[in-house]
Amino acid sequence: MYRTILSRRRSPAVLGGSLLPIIIFCGWLAGAQAANEPLRLPQMGDPASAVLSPGQEALLGETVLIQIRSALPILKDPELNDYIQALGTHLVSAGSESIMPFTFLLVRDPTINAFAAPGGIVVVNTGMLLTAQRENELVGVMSHEIAHILQRHMARTYANAGSLSLKTALGALASILLGAYGGADMASAGLLSTMAANAQSQLAFSRANEQEADRVGLRLMAAARFDPRGMPNFFQRLQRWSQINVGPIPAFLSDHPITLSRIVDTRSRAAQYSGSFIKNSLRFQFAKARVLALTSDPNTLISHYEQIKRAGQSNDTTDPYAYALALTQAGEPRRAIGVLKSIKQAPDSLLPIELALVQAYLSAGQARPALQHLQRLNEIFPGQESIIYYLAQAYIASRQPQKALSQLDVAARIDRHNPVLDRLKAEAAAKAGLPWVSHESLADYYSAYGQLGAALEQLKLALNATRIDDVSRARIQSKRARLTELLRSQEPAAGQTPSPGGILPIGP
Repeated sequence: MYRTILSRRRSPAVLGGSLLPIIIFCGWLAGAQAANEPLRLPQMGDPASAVLSPGQEALLGETVLIQIRSALPILKDPELNDYIQALGTHLVSAGSESIMPFTFLLVRDPTINAFAAPGGIVVVNTGMLLTAQRENELVGVMSHEIAHILQRHMARTYANAGSLSLKTALGALASILLGAYGGADMASAGLLSTMAANAQSQLAFSRANEQEADRVGLRLMAAARFDPRGMPNFFQRLQRWSQINVGPIPAFLSDHPITLSRIVDTRSRAAQYSGSFIKNSLRFQFAKARVLALTSDPNTLISHYEQIKRAGQSNDTTDPYAYALALTQAGEPRRAIGVLKSIKQAPDSLLPIELALVQAYLSAGQARPALQHLQRLNEIFPGQESIIYYLAQAYIASRQPQKALSQLDVAARIDRHNPVLDRLKAEAAAKAGLPWVSHESLADYYSAYGQLGAALEQLKLALNATRIDDVSRARIQSKRARLTELLRSQEPAAGQTPSPGGILPIGP
């Protein structure tokens, strides 16, 4: 549901660097006068705009996406980003006619959780991915969150509570984030102060939303040819886990209470769907192995895989793959290359194994074989962000920055693309002798993470660069005007206390 946010607690240092700016930002956005709002968000208390329109929700989603990226430890890995985005896009396109752009993100957090946000944003913890035993279990969680967005539960909640203002809505969002990172007591105080008057009605409506999201989610799964039984199977396993384990329950359970009646209902409805469903894909298994390799100590993983190999307990695909990734991370790419070449490839394992091989080659300083593998992959899987990312890296390493730019130019035009592409484009442009392109790309990267001051500084440097062409100058000036307007909108009105820092301190 929309209140399903990470439960893992953070230190005060993290709070000071990330969440305070969000709360300040939400306070500004909520208090702005409609005539001066750069995003032109509706006043929720106004009967004429009681329901958030799809266009307004999309605008709000762009703002929330920046805040999520700046506050949460989003995994920037291009391969995992490709996997989760492709999986979510398949669910949306197969089971709905929505034209809203959806963004799917992975948060580097071991707890079991996922959440949806306005504007087509679905975030999944790495802990959720690692806990799912089959792909249809992960899909069950994702389809549930997608259903919340497709059924416009946030807008309907606003309509159901006519007195709910934009300030209340964004204040609640900030309180939930604060609770996820800084302590439940502080968050509860914030929520109670804004929503206590209609808490009971909100709870009842939320239960209805949950039931509807389950049912719509099952339909999405079936339409995408995933076995809908994955949803009740995962619910039941989580319920059993909570019954036999002592300590805090998974965050997903705290906001998605799993009762016996809910399991029975989803299982009964899932049984109504039949046909040929997608089996547990190797891509899913490789994604799990990659998450484990990127979020664990590489030396520990190396010892673990060497031990299970000696014991004859290692499989012949994902275990050596994860072992090779750990070797590359530990500074032993040549050993990793040997391990990866020994893996017998299948159609579903071609991409992850080849990209792991490419990373090992690049880490070993062998750009030529990396380029050969990447050019072949780019012909088989054209336009894939992860391939473009490594292809650009390989071109830069082989002193061909212009070719890197030609690849990144196309990828950077994709709506809501991975910001790491902008950072890599900045590097390629600098090496190609195009400083204004480099500074503009860095500005785009900083903007994606809410660092508007840093972004404006980069745009200033871009405009001062020699040899900048008129088209680039006009485009950069337009970006500067927009960011300047956003910063000015945050300035307190006369008589108000200045905000301590705006959103500028947000880190990447």
